[in-house]
Amino acid sequence: MPPRPLVLLLLGACASQAPSLRFAPTRLPLDPRPPPHLAPAEGRSDSATSRPVVLLVRAGGHEVRLEAPCRVGVWTTLERVRAREFVQRESWGRLGDRTPRLLARITDAALGGVIARLRPEEDGSLSFVVEVAETERGAGRTVAMYHGRRVVLGEPRRRGYRFSGSAPAGFSGAVACWGDAVVVEVGGPGGPPPGTVRFTTLGEAGFAAGPSPAAETFVEEWTPAEPFRVEADSVERMDYRLLKRRAAAGFRTSARGAFEAYGPPFAISRDG
Repeated sequence: MPPRPLVLLLLGACASQAPSLRFAPTRLPLDPRPPPHLAPAEGRSDSATSRPVVLLVRAGGHEVRLEAPCRVGVWTTLERVRAREFVQRESWGRLGDRTPRLLARITDAALGGVIARLRPEEDGSLSFVVEVAETERGAGRTVAMYHGRRVVLGEPRRRGYRFSGSAPAGFSGAVACWGDAVVVEVGGPGGPPPGTVRFTTLGEAGFAAGPSPAAETFVEEWTPAEPFRVEADSVERMDYRLLKRRAAAGFRTSARGAFEAYGPPFAISRDG
């Protein structure tokens, strides 16, 4: 879900920090070039009515509860996240034969925890996009020696699950699941609603509710790229940076209602 298209709202319980989630790693072969996410239909920017929403996420032995009044027809972003900062880029330089020095350091952050976009609909249903992720900062390692100076960058990693779909009006229970790793519930515990889409692949299984659901497991890694060198008028500069790479396996629903899988083969069916 990051980068996020909306400014995040810290509402109710969402303002507290997320637990450090840990998942059993998936054994699925991931597609290094997964398709881009289908953007959810845009809603209004404001509404005269609101509806209380409770979202429960169980993952890694923790339960995260997100609760807030959400405007009808408006996407509201709730989160409980923990940011792990890391150095994304360092610039080193020197003038002539002078001692090299660090010119700039740019940091970034990998978000772990739960990020949910929720939109109550006019018909009473609830549209959702939920991402659950864990992060690792990664041990720093030497990526280069710049005229005797050691350049050290970490290799952060982010992995987790992402679901989208909708819950019918008045429903309370599970709306998405990936094996024993993650369960997403609306309102409270219970079984999934009628018409839920179920999937299996290489010993892993789950489901997502709604007429056009999607589910995936993903890994995001920041790895060292080739350094960039600039030299002019006896001034030399070297830029060392990390590039983000994403791989995933899952399925989504096309605009025509067909299921599109990526990664390993998926068996997908709809209840009822």
